[in-house]
Amino acid sequence: MSRPIDPDLLNHMMGDQISPVLFGRIGTAAGDVRLWTGTGTLTWGGYEWLGGGEFVGISEIEETADVQANGLVFTMSGIPTDLLATGISQMRQGLPGELFLGALADNGALIGEPYPVFTGLTDVPVVDDTGESVTISVTVESDLV
Repeated sequence: MSRPIDPDLLNHMMGDQISPVLFGRIGTAAGDVRLWTGTGTLTWGGYEWLGGGEFVGISEIEETADVQANGLVFTMSGIPTDLLATGISQMRQGLPGELFLGALADNGALIGEPYPVFTGLTDVPVVDDTGESVTISVTVESDLV
């Protein structure tokens, strides 16, 4: 499906040097969790997005013209043990999840409006606790599931 892209963002992405960032929103019972792939807190769309840096992962996304269910997986690692129980207890199946693509200028400001890459509904989280680190993965499925 074709979506309009902010002209400033498009011009930046067509350039020789780009600085892409991703924004992920995951719905929970306590409210939305908003993360981005940089560090620190970034304000966009009236919300504060917490920088997860290297501790946030996002799977490959496939968009097709076929009528089929697609999804993506948000992965958060390095979660402190004391926050794990709280995080898991707040996760619910069927809440909204979104992914946006944006870019930053040299001064750290957003270039244009981030582009909505994927929207779907959350599935149950999967926890991998190795004893040394904890990783939570949340699948967001397209509306066809």
